[in-house]
Amino acid sequence: MKETVNDMPSNMTKIDFDLIRGWISEHLKTPNEIVHSEGRNVIVSTELGLKEFTIPRLSEDNKVAWKKSWLDVYDACLDALQLKVNRIYLAGKKEGYIIQTSPNEVRVGLTIIKIADDHNSVAYARALEKIISTYKKIKEEEAKRINSSPISVNRSTINIGASDKAVANMYKVGNDISTVKEKVVTPKVELPKQETILKTPLKHEEDRVSTVRMAMPKPIVEERKPKEENSDKRQVIIQKIPDNVSLDKNDCEIYKTQPLVIASCVSVKNGDGVFRDNIDILRENIPNISIGSFIRGKSTNTDQAEKETTRMLKLLNECQVSKLVIYEINNDYIANHLKKKDCIEEIMEAANNICAVLMEEKYYPILCMDLDTYESIKTVLPEYKEKYPIIKCVTPKQKDMVSNSDDILYMNPSSDSDAVMVYDENMQTSLRTIPQKESYSNQIA
Repeated sequence: MKETVNDMPSNMTKIDFDLIRGWISEHLKTPNEIVHSEGRNVIVSTELGLKEFTIPRLSEDNKVAWKKSWLDVYDACLDALQLKVNRIYLAGKKEGYIIQTSPNEVRVGLTIIKIADDHNSVAYARALEKIISTYKKIKEEEAKRINSSPISVNRSTINIGASDKAVANMYKVGNDISTVKEKVVTPKVELPKQETILKTPLKHEEDRVSTVRMAMPKPIVEERKPKEENSDKRQVIIQKIPDNVSLDKNDCEIYKTQPLVIASCVSVKNGDGVFRDNIDILRENIPNISIGSFIRGKSTNTDQAEKETTRMLKLLNECQVSKLVIYEINNDYIANHLKKKDCIEEIMEAANNICAVLMEEKYYPILCMDLDTYESIKTVLPEYKEKYPIIKCVTPKQKDMVSNSDDILYMNPSSDSDAVMVYDENMQTSLRTIPQKESYSNQIA
């Protein structure tokens, strides 16, 4: 394609239009739950209802507008597919039907499904569809077995086709999918009511997060209870906007009582439109809120770190955010190079260099890494000494693997906001100064 980035949706910077157009055409010709057409109008079924696009007639004068319309349709289809996969991944993982076997591979039942690296590609869309169809087939076969069974059974149910109901069912208190007891002869399932559902579909940026980590969240409203019975210390909890989630006015409500919220940036190389948009809408609806930054890093060596730092400082400067910067190192690179000590040493040096430059510019940097990454670094580099504060990225499955003395980024797949949970008193003291941007003077010892 010859169009510039401005001619396309912000996430569509590397695409094959012919493949995308073919994928859409194939789906318009075949009945499906995602997209259909009515004349020149194309309708995409999303979690919030139907989304309609009008495709202009193709002519020499409007080729760009015509292509952009189809790209908008494809982007909406990706959003719809992704949310379906997010939903069934939570259910399937709990049931034991879905397991992540590698960063780019998921096993659904006995079927191994490879996930394309390019999350805007048709190959990625087809992988999402395969996950959905394979899981749906498993659930249908399970239903047949239950109906032919002579005894009552407990089972978890999720209807892939009924988007609104399925989302509502999943976001009940306790973050569990409703489990009901059914009689074989007269099955009856009572679905719990829920007042609110997720209102914003994910936007897809280049280098979007790994497939199984894209989770639809619910606000964390309670602090984790300390495991140490004699401890009277408390955690400081800071809400973080999940990666690739685009806020609207209603979403800002959960942050109105917060003095500080963290906006996520998944790609400083491309400026990250979602990061900028979320900052703008927060300031519009909560003028006094202070905004920190979570940067998903890509650097693996010092040369890359220098370039990434330059882009990062430019972005932070333009957005006029607070001095808190959480920099997540490249977890995938570390996982793939654990047998090469020199590679691990180099990426950690790169991360420390980034923090050093941020410090020079009067920012307050915190390193972030997956819990597994942290443990791997300690194994490969037992002599490694932490120069900057570190928080560990923890999922609900890993929550019991850390204590309340650990500083963590808790990424709950069933909440509208991730949460930075800080226990360390020194870090807490520095965090409390961050909302007052003008008086910032803290340095890391």
